[in-house]
Amino acid sequence: MPTLDPRQKAERIVAVFRARRPIDILPDELIPTDLDEAYRVREAFEAIEAPRRGEIVGYKIGLTTPVMQLLCGVDEPCYGAMFASEVRHSPAEVRMGDYCRVGIETEIAVRLGADLPRGGRARVAAAVESCMAAIEVLADGFRTLPVGGTGFGTADLWQVVTWGGTLFSGALSIALPGITALLIVNLAFGMVSRAAPSLNLMSVGFPVILVFGLLVLVVSVPQLLAGFERLLGQSFMVLQSLSGARI
Repeated sequence: MPTLDPRQKAERIVAVFRARRPIDILPDELIPTDLDEAYRVREAFEAIEAPRRGEIVGYKIGLTTPVMQLLCGVDEPCYGAMFASEVRHSPAEVRMGDYCRVGIETEIAVRLGADLPRGGRARVAAAVESCMAAIEVLADGFRTLPVGGTGFGTADLWQVVTWGGTLFSGALSIALPGITALLIVNLAFGMVSRAAPSLNLMSVGFPVILVFGLLVLVVSVPQLLAGFERLLGQSFMVLQSLSGARI
């Protein structure tokens, strides 16, 4: 099969979108060879669809976390254009019939008051005019878990049970350092109460334990985030395995 250029790939992807045909994944001949070609296909797609969908009024940034980048096989965030006909201001209504399958995500929208400059976070932040809550409406197909299909088998259910044990052990490993530190503090106060029975531990010990617990939480936040991110990434992999999805 001859190799398609970015414009030809974009034309065929447009045909898939306009036919509203659910698919698992793009055919092999339409998958970009790298991220640079993917952006060239995106530019060609925008040029084809702009007359029908309206001018480009913004961009959606995705894959902003290492977990999602790992899941999708990239090492940086990516972005795509939003057309004028796809942006609605509240209150707004959308027709379910316009989508193959509707998904809803909460987002943060940023309106720029000036062209986005180069040169670091400070200059980018200065270009932001306002921030607002946004709702993203997604469209997807039914091929991964078809309606009325066989659903999960015995092996899939056992995988869910096994993964529950993994989640429990992972949560325990995340919480164990803080619990251990607080246990040591309580043991220390127990020894103090034995040495000085007249000391009112309720008035002294509780504030100390509370402050110490907060300090432990602050110090352990990076480790907590790393552990949570690891479990989240593994969860996505399990879901991918259960659904039979291909990235």
